[in-house]
Amino acid sequence: MAVTAPNAGPPTAADLGQPTSWSATVDALAAGRAVDTSHVGLVYIDEPADRAPRLFILAAGNVRSPLDVDHLTRSDLEPIEDPGQAWNAITVGAWTEQTDLSHDATFVGWTPLAPPGELSPFSRTSVSFKASWPHKPEVVFEGGNAAASSAARTVDTPPGLQLLTTDAPLHTGRLLTTMAGTSPATAQHRRVSAALEPLGPGRGRGSPTERERHQPVVPRTKGTSAGVSARRSLERPRRRTRSPRLHRGLPRYRMVEGTTSTGSQRARCSVLARGVN
Repeated sequence: MAVTAPNAGPPTAADLGQPTSWSATVDALAAGRAVDTSHVGLVYIDEPADRAPRLFILAAGNVRSPLDVDHLTRSDLEPIEDPGQAWNAITVGAWTEQTDLSHDATFVGWTPLAPPGELSPFSRTSVSFKASWPHKPEVVFEGGNAAASSAARTVDTPPGLQLLTTDAPLHTGRLLTTMAGTSPATAQHRRVSAALEPLGPGRGRGSPTERERHQPVVPRTKGTSAGVSARRSLERPRRRTRSPRLHRGLPRYRMVEGTTSTGSQRARCSVLARGVN
């Protein structure tokens, strides 16, 4: 699901990462329960024995324009949007390998904000969440890049650093366009999950994140002194084995073989995602 809701007003530190009615509903549905609203809040309207678990893949939400040259600090301070904090869903962030501006004369002399293999400038994180709340995003996929002018005074989003996708030719007549952010990253994860779906349920959470090796993405330490201090102060109470920016990092997929849920048919799929050296 590539739809998120921004926080209503400036959130307090205590609010970040807490469940909302939306994220709690996603959690219940992912666990196979049916819920409805009542005067006391969300209530189950089914029996526990009737569970039908579902896989939810959610976008982490995008950093809004204008983007910052020190994009890592900006992403650290921009929390995952609702309902991406849901415990039982897989939240997808964005990283990037899009750094080639050589074919765009409009942006001669501009420099990509993120080097290859780093968090995309569009991606939000859970760095500001308390340690008691989930690490998000669980995985990252290509989400495009931005660029800064030669004097680093202007940040823009060159089409050459975005992802190519289809367009509805209602006004321009064009069939293709470009986009960036966690929405196209989420679509890529959904494609991978669909390719693995014939293997059947009962394998972890039904997602490649539980059975495929992940290549960690190592964040830079570049940034202003104030920005680095802000990141360190936010990350200090959350030091664990996973990165608070990228959690598991970029999935690296290999040939997967197994049986369907009925056991009557063999299913094979090969999904390739470029790793980080």
